[in-house]
Amino acid sequence: MSDSGVTRAPDQTGPSEFELNHITGSNLPGNKRGLDTSLGGSVLEKNTTLLSAGGEYLSSWHDVSTFPSVMMAILADQDGTAYFQFSSDGSTVESSLQYNVFASINEVHRLSVTRPYCRIRYLNGSADQTSFSSTFMAGAMPALEAPRSLPVGQDADAQLVRNLPANIDIVLGKYSGWNAIEKFGFNASVTTSLTDIWSVGGVLPYPTSAESVEILSSSSADTSGGLGAQTVEIQGLDANWDLQSETLTMNGTTAVASTKTWIRIFRLRSKSRGTYDANNLGTITCRVSGGGATRAEIPYDSTFGGIGSSEMTHYTVPNGKKALITSLFYSVEASKPINLYAIFKQNADDVTTPFTGERYPPISFRNLSGRDKIEFPYPYLISGKSDLKIQAYASGATTGFVSCRYHMIIIDDV
Repeated sequence: MSDSGVTRAPDQTGPSEFELNHITGSNLPGNKRGLDTSLGGSVLEKNTTLLSAGGEYLSSWHDVSTFPSVMMAILADQDGTAYFQFSSDGSTVESSLQYNVFASINEVHRLSVTRPYCRIRYLNGSADQTSFSSTFMAGAMPALEAPRSLPVGQDADAQLVRNLPANIDIVLGKYSGWNAIEKFGFNASVTTSLTDIWSVGGVLPYPTSAESVEILSSSSADTSGGLGAQTVEIQGLDANWDLQSETLTMNGTTAVASTKTWIRIFRLRSKSRGTYDANNLGTITCRVSGGGATRAEIPYDSTFGGIGSSEMTHYTVPNGKKALITSLFYSVEASKPINLYAIFKQNADDVTTPFTGERYPPISFRNLSGRDKIEFPYPYLISGKSDLKIQAYASGATTGFVSCRYHMIIIDDV
């Protein structure tokens, strides 16, 4: 270490062995990565000191002017943020590149050297670490590769060598910050009036501020200890448009109040039941507290029985997320054609005039009948705090049922 606080990396004089980055206690496959040792390089600094919530680790500044690239390998049991920082004088940060680090996912990043000095910085998240390792290297590193079983960060620079299609990897959770969602809805009676595709019928009224809700059933059997649905989960968004959920214990036909407030609700599901291979024994309604407007329901069918989940095509993209709409499926009752629209409304949180939320139907079909699945080779990109739903009306005088579902990928807006 010189007086300036800069550590000089040893010159590249030939091949040297790279360490495999391995953390004790992590059983995730792929938490080791090795490099082609024939290319040569040096381990500049390695650190395993645990960080408390919000803690920071700074490596020394290293002179990397004789190397073409630098690499960091970080594995932690808590989320955090990593940075490559470059400097011309080993003191002043002139360039800082940020990477999200997710718990138990091995983050490895490589960059070309752009200034003589480099260091890594790491900021721990909101919980104390019990496991942490960072390795800082410099050399002529090859392109990164990742095995099929390794979870890959959204900002990873690895070249994937998986045999599985990307959509399968997303469903398996191999891409951090990516989630696959299917929304589905059913309307038994689509008339010549425009209606949402959901089991309640009519048009769902959206609140302009977070509200209290309650749930109840049309059957006394949907109760704690009963034969029907015993607990029900509500899924939606809080006042900040962030994801939230709550599980409530049913009390039959008596309303049970949620302890949270909701700006949007887009799913109910029966979480536990009193009968094997059965669901709710009545229609379960989620409504504004005090007997107000219905926000969602779990239907009960006299033939099939309890559906077990809401049937509503409504969804709102959470704060800090984006949605990619990849496909749409519809099924229309025979000989009863409809006009169908996918409605997107951006800036749904803007509730004062002049409204900036643009409401438009980018997907519309006229005189549909039968059933079909439509793939979008270029997915529709929808920003956070945007409402999505499917609407339809009969193109003739005949009323019929309509079933719709659409697939989307929800990604972190980074």
